[in-house]
Amino acid sequence: PEFPGAMRTRIASYALAGDLGRAQLARRDLEHAQPGLTLSWVDQNADMTDEPRRRIIEGLRLAGLPE
Repeated sequence: PEFPGAMRTRIASYALAGDLGRAQLARRDLEHAQPGLTLSWVDQNADMTDEPRRRIIEGLRLAGLPE
């Protein structure tokens, strides 16, 4: 099974490393695992400290996750 938290981290890592194609493909998998996910939801619900959360959101934004 897929774990949405790990998927979000993987997507952000791809995007922040400049591999937007791979990040966008992985984002589509995440959208199936967690329909309706938004950056706002991640910001309010991700169980991590501020700096890692900010970086994850930055990467997810680059990958095209909606606000």
